[in-house]
Amino acid sequence: MQNGITCPKCNFRYDLARGGCIHFTCRQCNFQFCGDCYEEFFAAGACEEHPNGGLHGHHPRNCLYYLRDADVATLQNLLKHGKVVYDVEKPEDQEGDACIILEQKEEEDGGRKYDEPCGKAAPEGYAGLCEKHYKEYLVQLINNNGLDPVDAMNVEEVKRLMEKHYIEIPAPRNLLGKYGYLKKLKKIAKKKIPLKDLRNKAAPPLQQQQQ
Repeated sequence: MQNGITCPKCNFRYDLARGGCIHFTCRQCNFQFCGDCYEEFFAAGACEEHPNGGLHGHHPRNCLYYLRDADVATLQNLLKHGKVVYDVEKPEDQEGDACIILEQKEEEDGGRKYDEPCGKAAPEGYAGLCEKHYKEYLVQLINNNGLDPVDAMNVEEVKRLMEKHYIEIPAPRNLLGKYGYLKKLKKIAKKKIPLKDLRNKAAPPLQQQQQ
């Protein structure tokens, strides 16, 4: 499958196979941005908000940059909460137990690029995909349906999200209890970390993704 991507600065359109880094550099204008949420990547020392930081981007909390760290069960629970149907069974016409999503590969010497099936193991219940591509599929569904990933996160997951945004994590208080503390962390995350409408990045039917 080919994924379309448009440079948010010069609007040059690319057709790309899966694979590679989420950090994308436009060959036309050299603008660096996230291939999932389209937010800018800043070089070391170029960001006013984090002048001492290295290369980084200001990703919204529903970007694949963060959600790829969540486990499959967390992503599925969010979809269940939003009453969104997702695939778990391997397509009937798929042979073998290897993921067949096409990825962009590169020869060892950095020369010719070509498309080749992923080939990694496709665990049972992952709809014939490897863990990486199954997560990408679930994240596409989450964003296509406008769901907030924070709603399905546990305490440790919200903490990791806050740490990546340099947000101070309050110490737990006994009076709050475990549920109250999680509720407080989610409130802080939703207030300080942006959520972006990524519904234009619609997830096609799973069978189409594997063609």
